[in-house]
Amino acid sequence: MSVYNGARYLRASLDSVIGQQGVDHEVIAVNDGSTDESGQILMEYAARDTRLRVLQQDNTGLTRALIRGCAEARGRYIARHDADDLSSPGRLKLQAEYLASHPSVTLAGCWTRYIGPEEEELFLWMRDETPDEATRQLRAARLRNLRGLGGHGSAMFRRDDYVSVGGYRPQFYFAQDLDLWSRLTERGHLGFVREFLYAWRVTPTSITGRYRDEQAKTARLILDMARLRADGCAEEALLDRAARIRPGLLQPERPTRAAAKGYYFIGKCLMDRGDERCVPYLARSARLRPLQVRAWLALLRWSLRS
Repeated sequence: MSVYNGARYLRASLDSVIGQQGVDHEVIAVNDGSTDESGQILMEYAARDTRLRVLQQDNTGLTRALIRGCAEARGRYIARHDADDLSSPGRLKLQAEYLASHPSVTLAGCWTRYIGPEEEELFLWMRDETPDEATRQLRAARLRNLRGLGGHGSAMFRRDDYVSVGGYRPQFYFAQDLDLWSRLTERGHLGFVREFLYAWRVTPTSITGRYRDEQAKTARLILDMARLRADGCAEEALLDRAARIRPGLLQPERPTRAAAKGYYFIGKCLMDRGDERCVPYLARSARLRPLQVRAWLALLRWSLRS
């Protein structure tokens, strides 16, 4: 788990993973230069439970924090977890059992619930494909056809497989998960535990689309690199190109616009489920961007439906 200014949800996230039953596990949290109360919360938990190991460092970004955390891992399996997400009871046990009983699977996912800031259920993400088909879809030739996991934090893989493929690579600021998944599935298959074991939290600031182009550009390079490796060709030139894709080169999206998009997304998901808690999210989006028609129209449709 990499933690950067995640104090708001960190306690619930830690509780969900430290309290996992049926496994002998450690929790490695890399405090990646947080400036909020994350560091204090981590040390408070570590003082109560020796299964939590806290690594302190200056801010280096998600990829390098994950590289350090995975290098410290001592278990047979490595499970990812994001600092604002939740693991359901039994998640680690069921995914570990799945990997143990499916030796050809090198990457295990699970069904995922997408939840809002207050754990409102937004939508459900499920995969029923066989490992052969799921692997084929992850390794699609075109980005538009690619289907991966329900969330980066829902993944589990064997430590030996992780090390053998080179782990997370520091060249990737974006899409570091897809790069690792691509190389893991060159050794085996992607498979899914068909139960809802992970909850990915969506907040107004996490759905901004701010780096959508950069994510897509990096993902296309990853697909190109997979083809080069399959043909026995060198990928270093494309790795260099991936290393140059960084957020510092971007024109930041205005915070008000970004937040309005996030509130609308959450509100619309709730409205589609008939959940009255959509109203404050849609209203907040409309207030932040009064000239954005879609939030007002959604509120009108909800009012007419009610």
